[in-house]
Amino acid sequence: MKSDELVTKADLQAVKEEILLQLKESLGTTAIRQKKLLKSRDVLEMLDISPSSLVNMRVKGIIPYSKIGGTIFYNYDDIVSLLALNKRN
Repeated sequence: MKSDELVTKADLQAVKEEILLQLKESLGTTAIRQKKLLKSRDVLEMLDISPSSLVNMRVKGIIPYSKIGGTIFYNYDDIVSLLALNKRN
């Protein structure tokens, strides 16, 4: 930084917000990655899709799942494989 440049409160606030956003994204991704079985909310976050899109993917057989009681579970590796299979360059 040049000696004639000033750092304003708004500049510091912007840097703080960017750091917090990056930390939240990093921690959220790490928490999901550590799980072997995911719930619907985790898959929605990973794929950035709506709940109805997730239901459609289940109904069409695009995404494998298990249902125990009233809870639906997804295998983390299946979701990662799905992402890899649909990767576009």
